[in-house]
Amino acid sequence: MSEQLRDLSENNILKSDRIVVRKKKTVAKWAKKWELEDLPRLPIPELKATCDRYLEAVAPLLSPEELEETKRKTQEFLQFEGVNLHKQLLELKAAATTSWLEGFWDTMYLEYRAPVPININPCFVLQDDPTPSRNNQIQRAATLINSTLAFVKLLRNNALAPDTERKTKLCMHQYTLLFGSTRIPGFGRDRLATDYKSKTITVVCRDQYYSVNVYGADGKPLPVDDLENIISSIDTESRRAERN
Repeated sequence: MSEQLRDLSENNILKSDRIVVRKKKTVAKWAKKWELEDLPRLPIPELKATCDRYLEAVAPLLSPEELEETKRKTQEFLQFEGVNLHKQLLELKAAATTSWLEGFWDTMYLEYRAPVPININPCFVLQDDPTPSRNNQIQRAATLINSTLAFVKLLRNNALAPDTERKTKLCMHQYTLLFGSTRIPGFGRDRLATDYKSKTITVVCRDQYYSVNVYGADGKPLPVDDLENIISSIDTESRRAERN
């Protein structure tokens, strides 16, 4: 513990450009509701309390000799490096518009240089449609898109009930990044960009990428039948491209 934290302290990582405080930016009116600025801020525990919890957590894993050495190093950290790091955390909390922890999360996520699929973004398998006749791949895709658009409508119309835990409201800011968001590659650190009025989706079929507007001229989501026709056309076109 002390060696890792000493590296952080000596390199002043907590105050460097790597930990970026998420600043307020212009967002759509519908997205403002989910910021919930009246929620209590994530607290920073007292340094001694953190050290005590650390010793409690590692005690079952160490021999008596190792535990004594760990206690000695923890006490050194509490008196020297830890004081500086704790001060920097408090400064970070004062500067952050949301949670002081958010900048650390962004840094971990956006600076990770391994491929995003599997390493960062998990994949998942959906259950079959309860109606067997609708499990054709094209029909299934159209149904999922249509259902997703219904959720987007609820989100943008502020019609979702707040997430709660034991009657306590939870921050729902991340909901605003679910749709119309992309990760833009950068040297050393990527960045996120969000279009709060996005109306298109990307369909990937046989290594071909297609941009599809899923809203009609009236601004309403396309019905399932129209989506099926579009996806069927993409399927046909991708087969032609594959042959060429």
